[in-house]
Amino acid sequence: MAETQAGLRLLALLIAVLVGALIWIRPENSVPKGAVPVAVLLGVYGLRRAWRTFLARRGGGRCHLRPDGLVVTGPSGRIRDGVSWANVTGIKRMSSADLLMCFHRFGIGRRGTSPLVLVALGAQPPLVAALEAEAARNGLRG
Repeated sequence: MAETQAGLRLLALLIAVLVGALIWIRPENSVPKGAVPVAVLLGVYGLRRAWRTFLARRGGGRCHLRPDGLVVTGPSGRIRDGVSWANVTGIKRMSSADLLMCFHRFGIGRRGTSPLVLVALGAQPPLVAALEAEAARNGLRG
């Protein structure tokens, strides 16, 4: 997900540079030459927004915190993975903030299987505070 966000921002930057070059150089037919990349960019952002709306309506791509554990849903809204608080061995948190993206990555260690990885995009997503509070309530440190 973070790679997609960085890719979209890079695409937007490249199209802005292309349109800026078209304005500076002023070749023949510069309007259609500039309209095509702008239309592509608007189409990509429109598809992204439509996908987010679709996911939100279906309840997909979310982490549901429960008193007995947490459940992660896939794009269709069905349960993709989950863990009970009794089986959590620890939580590792990594945060990053730079020019291209801000995110928080949680690696939730589980007994007997691979860790459950959650990525929350944004500088202060509500999931971070809620997950840390629920983990502390269950005797875990982040």
